[in-house]
Amino acid sequence: MLSITTIKNDCETIKALIPAISQPIIGLSFLPYFALFCMAISEYYRSKGLMINLDNNSPFSVSDIRNKLKLFDDKYGKMQKQILTVDNIQDMEFKNKLRFPILKYLNLHYNLGIFVNEDKYIIGNTQYMYYMFQDKRFSKRDIKGEQVKEFSRLLGTLINSVSQGLKNFEPNFHVDIYQRHYPVFYQDFNTNRNFNFFQSYKNGKDFSLRLLHVLCSVNFARYVLDEFVSENNIWSLRIKYIIMYYAYRSVEKLVKYLPNNTIRFAPTEYMELLDGEFRSCMMHYTFINKDSCIISDDYLDHRTPFFGLIESRFNGMSYDCLCKAINQKITILSDILSEAIRPNFTNCKPL
Repeated sequence: MLSITTIKNDCETIKALIPAISQPIIGLSFLPYFALFCMAISEYYRSKGLMINLDNNSPFSVSDIRNKLKLFDDKYGKMQKQILTVDNIQDMEFKNKLRFPILKYLNLHYNLGIFVNEDKYIIGNTQYMYYMFQDKRFSKRDIKGEQVKEFSRLLGTLINSVSQGLKNFEPNFHVDIYQRHYPVFYQDFNTNRNFNFFQSYKNGKDFSLRLLHVLCSVNFARYVLDEFVSENNIWSLRIKYIIMYYAYRSVEKLVKYLPNNTIRFAPTEYMELLDGEFRSCMMHYTFINKDSCIISDDYLDHRTPFFGLIESRFNGMSYDCLCKAINQKITILSDILSEAIRPNFTNCKPL
């Protein structure tokens, strides 16, 4: 019952959110979290003996896009190769668009677009969005708009199907979604020219791009999500926790390869909020681990957000206190990464 109740809340939230997003770049930023919902739904129903077909007429996979939420949480060398592969693919693509072949050797083209809000805080970039659609072999070289629309139709169809299937399931949720126009600005860069914020280190370009991608995810939680979804909605906390958890893991791995004091990252600041079982509950619709309920009997209460899970995993901490703590950690991470990644945004243009 607790799982289905949570599924219904998240489903109705996403369903109400989709028509509220008028800016395509913001829609693409939300896409992995919609894929997360669909993947988690598929896994949950499979555990009950029911199958949901996630195949579609686009070349993209729900699991591939959902897995990008882990923010390079793999071995360092593997992630470095993937980041530089995307950079090289994008570099060649835009070189080949130049009218005169000789211009390819002058490095005058752009291969990275960075998106910012009105206050010039980074909220997205084109290379990460390109990476988001890739499989392990990077076989999705030529991404077409119609293919992305077809993939989105798959997600929308599944979300609506779940909504219809649970329409008579109590309770009925009132979802607060803010109908706002979110202005987005952009500036283009060439990563072969001065896109290295760690000049003293030979892999500075790799580090710069990797931290940029993590910063985009962190700033999505800090500057974008609350503009559309109320903090009181448990789906908002789910997304913020996932972002905070994997951003921390990614930065923790990366600083080991950077010169001392390159970025002021203190791992101990986050340990109190890093809980593997809680993370699993945020990624999946289950409150069970090894056939036992994760929620303590002392805290189990269907009237509280997540039914006592937060209190059970964080020593009695309330939902509001956890929201505040996550926001604080996200702000700290955002400030740390923003200090390290400082592109010159003197030529920003409205999108």
